[in-house]
Amino acid sequence: MEKEIVRKVKEAVRTIEPDAEIYPYGSRARQDARSDSDWDFLIPVDGVVDTARTDRIRHRLYRRNSGDSLLNFWLHVRRPKEGYGAQSSRKENGTP
Repeated sequence: MEKEIVRKVKEAVRTIEPDAEIYPYGSRARQDARSDSDWDFLIPVDGVVDTARTDRIRHRLYRRNSGDSLLNFWLHVRRPKEGYGAQSSRKENGTP
């Protein structure tokens, strides 16, 4: 089930960002998640990372996974050299 969810996320993100890599991290990646744990994804991309670009990816994930267990996730879209903590992190919970 978890591999299928990661595959769906990668497929959805690549419709918007074809060259993006998608890395799950956190408790799901460590395989110590609880049933109510969220999903954490790091998406390094080239170029400017602004709210509009992040929102296009986020909304694509909502459309692709509507009704699925992905409605509780952290989405981090970064330029590869930015790392964590930049302004485009956003906790997603529920519908947009």
